[in-house]
Amino acid sequence: MMENRGIAYLVIYLLWILLLGESIFVPPEASADQYIYVTTEKYVYPYPLSNPIKVLGYLRGIKPGTPVDISISLELPGGNVTYLDPRIEFHPNATLVLEKFPFVDIPISDLFTLDGTKVFKRSPTGGNDTAIGDLPAGRYTLSAKITGPGFKDTSMSYFWLVSEEILPNIANASRPIIEEVAPPFGKPGEIISVKGRNLRGDPALVDPQLIDLMNVRITVGGEEQPVTYLASNGTILKFRLLSTAITGDLVEHLILPYWAENQSIIDHSRIPKVVEVISNAFPFFIAPTISSISPLDFRSGDSIDITGKNFAPEKNLNSVLFSGVPGTILDATNTTLTVGVPPLNIGGATAIEVKVISYGVESEGYLIGYNRPQIYGFFPRKIVPGENIVVLGAGFGDSNRSISVSLGQIPLTIIDATNTRLTVKTPRGLVHGLYDLIVDIAGIKVVARQKVEIVPSW
Repeated sequence: MMENRGIAYLVIYLLWILLLGESIFVPPEASADQYIYVTTEKYVYPYPLSNPIKVLGYLRGIKPGTPVDISISLELPGGNVTYLDPRIEFHPNATLVLEKFPFVDIPISDLFTLDGTKVFKRSPTGGNDTAIGDLPAGRYTLSAKITGPGFKDTSMSYFWLVSEEILPNIANASRPIIEEVAPPFGKPGEIISVKGRNLRGDPALVDPQLIDLMNVRITVGGEEQPVTYLASNGTILKFRLLSTAITGDLVEHLILPYWAENQSIIDHSRIPKVVEVISNAFPFFIAPTISSISPLDFRSGDSIDITGKNFAPEKNLNSVLFSGVPGTILDATNTTLTVGVPPLNIGGATAIEVKVISYGVESEGYLIGYNRPQIYGFFPRKIVPGENIVVLGAGFGDSNRSISVSLGQIPLTIIDATNTRLTVKTPRGLVHGLYDLIVDIAGIKVVARQKVEIVPSW
């Protein structure tokens, strides 16, 4: 158990990590276990407790220098709650273990150890808190809370103290801990590497007759992914992403078998059972995919719906590119994005490539054949200022679209417009010379191959 100087050691260690940390963006909110995570090394401990309980945890994804408040509590069997204080002692009064401290990106670390000599309860006479001594048997809840400017997060884990004579061997199994995932995002079919502690489990704790029931599973977003490699020392694991994988928590499930007594009135023989030991949850992002876009005949300024999966439900964590030009995200869910189409400058291209970027991960391109406006010709070729020009072509749209026609930089008045024919009037003040005839349909500009010649009116 750490002495009173333990908090000083913890702060020194965290300061050292602070110097090595890198800048990371802090979203405004977090789901549980995203920024802070605490757990005990095991799920079950023998009662009475013979060795201190090791508490593990991390902080991550916090912008360097961000001042945060952290509280850690321990709920005892029976419901009484005590709180960790800067002396690494648990007392009934709520106290922040660290306050306004500029943490950043703390990896998995041994935060402190826990035994009854450092867990206190209120004195029934109203005096000083008194140490519990031997922690009682039962279920304990370890909780942590972090708050900072514009964000907050929580973590909660359970452990049990159980009479030693009823504990199976597997009760000594350490909880698997995921420390690093490389890369922390991926596409279906890719191999992902996981680094951590106790990823394999200890086969020595399992009866040899049951060893075939021992198993390691990986899930992403609740769906199991096939494990392709597991190091014998339990520090590295690899898995392959299925085509159906979705963004969500990456979790390891360690399946440990043991013998239990058959509870049948007639038969009290031993039967095999399993317990599932679950790791910490690690956020993992699957590349977004686009399944459809509606409508397909969009123009600049239109609003379209993109349907797919693995989008971010927060608008600011998505971006959509139209042949490299970013659109405006109007609304977002996990499966649908509503996007404002930007001004499109696609030159002579006949297709637009749409890409979605969610959580910084880019989708494959979705190609849309684009019916660009075309100019087949115009007449007359020579005009005097004030005369009309008739433009023949295709893809001009209708009067509800944004249509403009110009000679160079000089706008012309549209008299009539159909999808294949435009009639425009030239201003009387035009200076004689050669001009480009330009048709602009909602930001898509096309230029006639031949120039319009303006001749003097005298």
